[in-house]
Amino acid sequence: MSKECLEKVTQTISFLAQPQESHLLLLTGEVQRDRAAELLGLRACNFRP
Repeated sequence: MSKECLEKVTQTISFLAQPQESHLLLLTGEVQRDRAAELLGLRACNFRP
């Protein structure tokens, strides 16, 4: 997923989601980990397939 794509996903999520009532699961690679944390306040889980 490119940086631009993740930014657009963030805009869509903020438009559609109700902050107190929403849960978000973002599946992406290590490359976007820091960007997802910055844009969406997400953190990585410890799951490894």
